[in-house]
Amino acid sequence: MTTRAATRIAWIAWGVTLGFAITHLVLHAATPAAISSATDTSFVLAWLGALVAFQSFATVGAIVASRIPSNPIGWLYCACGVLCQLANAGGAYTDVSFARQLPGGAVSGVLTENGPWVIGVVLGLVVPLYLVPTGAPLTRRWRPVLWALAVWVVAFAVVSILTPGLLRKEYQGRELRNPIGVEQLAGVLGVLAVLLLPTVALGVVAVVLRYRRSRGEERQQLRVFVVTTAVVLCALVAITIAAALSSIGERTGNFGEFVVLALIALVPVSMGVAILRYRLYELDRIVSRTLVYGALTVILGAAYVGLVLAGQALFSSFAGGSNLTIAASTLVVAALFLPVRARVQRFVDRRFYRRRYDAQRTLYGFGTRLREQIDLETLRSDLGTVVEDTMQPAHVSLWLRREVSR
Repeated sequence: MTTRAATRIAWIAWGVTLGFAITHLVLHAATPAAISSATDTSFVLAWLGALVAFQSFATVGAIVASRIPSNPIGWLYCACGVLCQLANAGGAYTDVSFARQLPGGAVSGVLTENGPWVIGVVLGLVVPLYLVPTGAPLTRRWRPVLWALAVWVVAFAVVSILTPGLLRKEYQGRELRNPIGVEQLAGVLGVLAVLLLPTVALGVVAVVLRYRRSRGEERQQLRVFVVTTAVVLCALVAITIAAALSSIGERTGNFGEFVVLALIALVPVSMGVAILRYRLYELDRIVSRTLVYGALTVILGAAYVGLVLAGQALFSSFAGGSNLTIAASTLVVAALFLPVRARVQRFVDRRFYRRRYDAQRTLYGFGTRLREQIDLETLRSDLGTVVEDTMQPAHVSLWLRREVSR
């Protein structure tokens, strides 16, 4: 495919994605529920979040596909945007068909209920894990996993169309069921969803292995993607925990959904930066801190929840036992912060920044010997060894200035 043809197809996909988003908005406005409501803030927030997220996938995909047509990540992002917005527009038409007795509602529901949304997310978030940033798998051994994902996508598309049951719950006293549902396939979608989890885990492993083996430009590219994805995941975990521990979700309607979708939009943006402009950032320190504090948050959060649950079980018979448990757990977690952070930092440096970790240990050992050594020749030899081990120069020479007698 020529660059011109690739550019045309990629930007057509971008336009189709935007067209489906606008169709979703127009169809929702045609429903009686939307007409009778002066303001529909929750839907507007959800629609804006979807527009930001999926149009970001389509935009980055169009840019990457038009500049580097051989990189499949661009085409995957284009497909993600089109499929997810198609699912939203199809669902809106199904709702309109309920209310206004329009034809094709069942067909729209069958085709867009589950398949396009899930497949779009898989193509946009899971498959690129095996291809970032070059567009090719790490080694030939990873190709069977990609073929398995392709088979999974086809199977999910077929099963989602043939799964029996409700396509939409009760809407103005009516229900819409799948007219071509096959009873024998009931529950198969759940099995396919479970089978997807190992491929997600393997995708994370593939990124970690590629990062550890990468050098030079490829490592610079991976840093941008890894740090952004890690920050997004930490933010999503924090939002989920906050929503679970309080009534934030009930008070803000769909605002949480908007924030989640807006954060997901950072993933394709970081991929585009990694592929096209990776030299803009030096992210060693940010990557290290993200890994450290992300792991620290998970460890201390799990410790806090475990201590609270154990303390409530232990002090439930005492008056004010719940408050006592929370206070004690907070103090214990605060006391564990510094030692746990130091251990996690050493683990991250040892696993992901081994060269820097070894250099720091070498410099620390040299500093210890320097306080005790007084022989100049021995110090000169040790200094040359330290420089060679830590900086690995092509040549080392040491010049000592002699005192001039007056």
